Amino acid sequence: MLEDFAEGHSPRVAAKHYADIDAHRPLHEEAAEKGLREALDAALEAPVVLDDQGRRLDTSAAEVPPDEVAVALSEDSDVWLASCRDCYTSPFARRQGSGCPVAVWGCLECPNAVFTPGTCPRFSTSPDF
Repeated sequence: MLEDFAEGHSPRVAAKHYADIDAHRPLHEEAAEKGLREALDAALEAPVVLDDQGRRLDTSAAEVPPDEVAVALSEDSDVWLASCRDCYTSPFARRQGSGCPVAVWGCLECPNAVFTPGTCPRFSTSPDF
């Protein structure tokens, strides 16, 4: 649509005078926010959150293989904040086979992380919490 307004002006001048007005600011900010959210959602997989029986509590419909569920619930692969599917295939490592280099809060954005009641007790359905 900018070409319609740019007649007699350069596109830059037309954008400044006709598109960059305070009345349009909320619309522009909302569009930018939605675009950034879509990019972030495409870049990061949703974290896996399991209950005590291995059922997913997060919004993803993707299945977690039964062997990965068993490992996550066994607490054998627990790191400080989550259970890790494989610390040696970290998406943050410089090369495959090297250990995960990120700090513990990196688990919050890692597709290898599996959050369980054992790693995050607040997810527990126990009446003690």
